[in-house]
Amino acid sequence: MSKFNKIFVAVLVFMTLAMPVTAYGTITTIHAGHGGVDPGALGSGYTEADLARRITANMVAKTGAFDATDNTAVSVNDNLNKIVRNVRLKSSSGSDWNISNHLNAAS
Repeated sequence: MSKFNKIFVAVLVFMTLAMPVTAYGTITTIHAGHGGVDPGALGSGYTEADLARRITANMVAKTGAFDATDNTAVSVNDNLNKIVRNVRLKSSSGSDWNISNHLNAAS
């Protein structure tokens, strides 16, 4: 991993941890994009799924939202269906925010 990429990842993680969450309404669900058999984008030795899970865990800890991520998927479609199911279950009573974390890898 290049020095630039290491610094970029460190800044991204710091910003995620240090910035206060300011949102109007209720954050109901947050999920990490990809997972199960789908790692998402690959770059600099990281997968999109792994980084999105780290960010999602921090956001869930700060907001108290439900983590709708599902790691049991056996296909890309199965992953999407399970995430949609989890979001619908938690937001059926009405919600303001449903967040899906996705990142694109830099090469």
